[in-house]
Amino acid sequence: MLTLDSVAIRRGDKLLLTGVSFALRAGEAVHLKAANGVGKSSLLRAVAELLPVAAGSIAHQNAHGPAEAADQVALLDEQPGLKASESLRGNLTSLSILLSGRTPGAGELDAVADRLGLAPLFDSPVRYFSTGQRRRAVLARLLLSARTLWLLDEPYTGLDQAGRALLDTLIAEHRNAGGAVLMTHHGDVPDMSVIDLMGHVPQVAPDTGDDGERW
Repeated sequence: MLTLDSVAIRRGDKLLLTGVSFALRAGEAVHLKAANGVGKSSLLRAVAELLPVAAGSIAHQNAHGPAEAADQVALLDEQPGLKASESLRGNLTSLSILLSGRTPGAGELDAVADRLGLAPLFDSPVRYFSTGQRRRAVLARLLLSARTLWLLDEPYTGLDQAGRALLDTLIAEHRNAGGAVLMTHHGDVPDMSVIDLMGHVPQVAPDTGDDGERW
């Protein structure tokens, strides 16, 4: 489903990560761990082909062979992608058209809202939602996307205990259906392989004097 081969990530003139290699197959999940600012989010954006790699390669595959990221990837990051003045119904309708190119049926949207625990707010403007309710609304992108690879950048942020449990359930169901997950999160995540990106941060060369000796 996804293969990274010696990938390097650069932000401006700064090399953030180097030599990142791993494969992600259907039903699997990988938890990327590192300190803030190391490049976790940039790596996810590179996998989504929203950011070029500085070196190496990223390849997407489906059951038939090579695939395009746009056909496989659903990215959930700090951008909510919701219009505050529109109702949740209006937002989900627009999202579905954007992601699938078709207008969803009312029953389909009702089911998504109900699954997210937002049915009572379905026709309310998103501006009136709490932080947790907005985060649940953002999860609709995953349910409506029909993409096999979920890229989740700190997805638990803003969710209460029930919201976190809901996300865990959605991830488990996605994996059981043959999907895969690549996630960043500062805490521990059960039942996921862990890749510590700190091992891929380039080492800074020590300062030396004119005579070449280390200070």
